[in-house]
Amino acid sequence: MPLRFLLFVVLLLSTLSAMKANAAQPNEIAAVPEELAAKVDSIMRRMSLQERVAQLFVVHFVSKHPRRVKELQNRLIKRGLGGVILMDDKLVPSLERINAMNALAKIPLLVTLDGEWGAQMRYWTEIPAFPKQMQLGSIKDRKMIYRAGYAIGKECKDLGFQVNYAPDVDVNNNPDNPVIHYRSFGEDPQKVALYGALFMQGMQDAGTSACAKHFPGHGDTDVDSHKSLPVLPFDIKRLEEVELFPFKYLIEKGVDLVMLGHLQVKAMDSTGTISSLSYPIITDWLKNKLGFEGVICTDALEMKGVAVESGLPQSRIPLEAFKAGVDILLMPNEVEASIKQIVHAVRRGEISKERLNESVRKILMLKAKRGLLGRGKEELRIDTAGINKRVIKPENLALIDSLANQSLIMAWNSHRNQLGKSTMINQRALPLKHWRYGKVAYLGYVGEGRIVQKLEGSVKSNVENFEHFYNTLKELNNGSQSPFQLDSILLRGTITAEMLSSALDSLQGYDCIIVGIHNALNSPAKNFGINDEHMRLLARRARTQNISVVWFGTPYVLNKVPFYKDFASFIIAHSNADFNNRAAARIVYGEVEPCGVMPVSAGDQKAYKEDYNL
Repeated sequence: MPLRFLLFVVLLLSTLSAMKANAAQPNEIAAVPEELAAKVDSIMRRMSLQERVAQLFVVHFVSKHPRRVKELQNRLIKRGLGGVILMDDKLVPSLERINAMNALAKIPLLVTLDGEWGAQMRYWTEIPAFPKQMQLGSIKDRKMIYRAGYAIGKECKDLGFQVNYAPDVDVNNNPDNPVIHYRSFGEDPQKVALYGALFMQGMQDAGTSACAKHFPGHGDTDVDSHKSLPVLPFDIKRLEEVELFPFKYLIEKGVDLVMLGHLQVKAMDSTGTISSLSYPIITDWLKNKLGFEGVICTDALEMKGVAVESGLPQSRIPLEAFKAGVDILLMPNEVEASIKQIVHAVRRGEISKERLNESVRKILMLKAKRGLLGRGKEELRIDTAGINKRVIKPENLALIDSLANQSLIMAWNSHRNQLGKSTMINQRALPLKHWRYGKVAYLGYVGEGRIVQKLEGSVKSNVENFEHFYNTLKELNNGSQSPFQLDSILLRGTITAEMLSSALDSLQGYDCIIVGIHNALNSPAKNFGINDEHMRLLARRARTQNISVVWFGTPYVLNKVPFYKDFASFIIAHSNADFNNRAAARIVYGEVEPCGVMPVSAGDQKAYKEDYNL
């Protein structure tokens, strides 16, 4: 047979094979090659009962855990532990600990994290954060949501994580929700579904498994399941139209995992059993009615919503969750005793071997899908040399700034004919570059300087980033053809009304005052950090002087400050992150057009809606 003909046949066969693979699955990482499926079968044939049960468990770790805790982790790994989840840590020590743990594992560990706004959620001081989901819900350009998910997924993969427990697809239509809030894309079920799916697809295209949470829906609650048991009192029609809608959509789009919340939903389980332990909710609803065939995991089983409210012994809780249909048992309080409970339940016939094998196979197939099986220990080892430079990419920093530029909300921008020195008629109060101001002042309001995270050798405060706003505004002003005089006052510590009034008195001669409120909180129980007396004082002054406010906090501020239109302008900047400070300064000056939309209804403003064609 001529060599030319042989080459033609080989080329034809390889082309047909590639076409078949692409036709079967456009996302090449989503398909598990047949040889890896065979590898899963081979691994399972060699696993003991205890090793199979251990594969169901994921335990938390930090590099600074004491010796006795690491010894327990190592013991569990040698017995077949399925995976680990990172808590707040330092970058290189945590990756070295992952390497050490994987070196002990017969089957590679599923390494996971809860990084809704990127790995920075666990590496507070070393990696830049992406905007949180409610801020992403303020962006109209859907392509940006996919790009954010892709960048976060790539970041996780580069750091050696196979699963990120994100996105949160709870529909946050309760302004008093103490735990979801900014973690949700908003109050519109269709928007939450679409944005959640785009974010998920981005992550999974980048090589990191996504997880839709917290099934069946934690959005319309006013109780934190970390502390107690939230109740969803709604009927099935309402649940299907709101809470369940995003989960159904992400399941149809191929999400790898679904996480169960710790909730009571009697419309789905009339016994009132906690959702993470409920057979009707997990098996009847999630598996059978919604058709989810992927990996089901619990929220952390150490949370009081189940650990206390279930009334069960701690070692019994994972068993009940598994019997209800769960695959991955996340962060139980008593791991060794819990493993024994499930082993004994299988041996006495309370759980069938077929049921156990079903979950183990799903977990191993997920590991195969994410490239863990069929690789040697050296191949799995994370190279920590120069890791910061490899992970902190210039293109990610540029994307974060673009996300911020597109998400800040101009809630109010009045016409100012009388105040300020302007040669224009009926001009909006902002941006500044449209006015011929002589003197502009920035009043930075940072309050107590609450520390939000403290790690070895570093402290991060919630008030540091005001400098990013002022410096950006100053740079833009200095680069203009007719710069105005720009001065600043910074109010720190325990601020009294007298101090605020005195600062405003000192600025009486200024044409425009920009007030940056940097000490906002996410807690509705703490009034989102709003000092009512101070806000009313500012509003009274704004009736006679040109004062604009930049609120570095939640859109729900409009519920708490119904008089926000007394100000010349009112910008919602979501959080006091550095990227939001820079974006706010660009909007105030006029470098960037404000285009963010309301992700939730608040005050007299309704959530932005459009036809999402789902």
